[in-house]
Amino acid sequence: CGQKNSLTTGSLFQHDDVSDGINTDRTFVEYIPTSYDKDTPMPVMIYFHGQYGNAMSDAESYKYTSVGEENGFVSLYPQGLGKAKGEEVNATSANCGTGWNVGAMAHDSNTCDDSAYSCCYASCKSEGICTGDGGKTAACGWTTCYDDERFVANMLASVESELCIDLDAVFVTGGSNGGMMTHNMYSVMPETFRAVMPVFGLPLIGHIDVPTELRNTSILLLHDRSDTVIPVDGGWADGWQYESADDTLATWAELHGCASKQTATTTPYDGGNVNLACTEYASCASGHTVMKCMYDGHHGSWFANEEKLTWWFFSGAMLA
Repeated sequence: CGQKNSLTTGSLFQHDDVSDGINTDRTFVEYIPTSYDKDTPMPVMIYFHGQYGNAMSDAESYKYTSVGEENGFVSLYPQGLGKAKGEEVNATSANCGTGWNVGAMAHDSNTCDDSAYSCCYASCKSEGICTGDGGKTAACGWTTCYDDERFVANMLASVESELCIDLDAVFVTGGSNGGMMTHNMYSVMPETFRAVMPVFGLPLIGHIDVPTELRNTSILLLHDRSDTVIPVDGGWADGWQYESADDTLATWAELHGCASKQTATTTPYDGGNVNLACTEYASCASGHTVMKCMYDGHHGSWFANEEKLTWWFFSGAMLA
């Protein structure tokens, strides 16, 4: 199963040799727990950082490594591109930072107005996608136009070629722009993930995309109640227009043949100082889970048991 004998386990390791079709030095951070056995397939979790984020910093600060050590899963932290990769922003000194090219919704002039802080990176301008920074001039974009979907697929292929991983237990999560990337990845790679968990990230207006292959995938939408950057109820924020969590989840529920309304459900981490409370579309014909959890906080708020909640949900999906 596992092809590589010499591996770094129990600590973070950065790879810098993955291609997106143009850049051949794309990076990701990997954590392999000390319990790894090259003859026993191990689950894999991918975490996408948010806008301006850094993969290594997130891997070091969040507790997925310790949860992975305790429960036996590999965690991967891909790095988005930005100006630091040599990309020059045109027209102004605007810098939208390291983010994710989230497919069709990353550069759609119908998703923002001219108040949006958006950027025209050189890789986008060269393709005629944008002409300058700001709002619709930048086609409502905030990322490079490099192929992040291809990068992620190549990252997974690279890991699969070296490690013994369980291809029926690949999971993806991410916060903010990383949550939006989570939505994008399940749309373009719908047969890849056993479960997905976008965190305070929603599709932009007109970009709910739930392919039929996702009947084999569970979803948990996790969102803070007081978000003004990406509002849980959708609508306009900072010049962009978002779909709502409920509309997004209802599309999933219809695909899975679930009950028509959400009802309360429980997790081991309910309540607490963030008043975590969850609902689900019950009785899904697919046998999978379609649920939402809400907690007190604002955009970017992280609560004590969030990583444990993530693995509780993902590990449960392996039983579906």
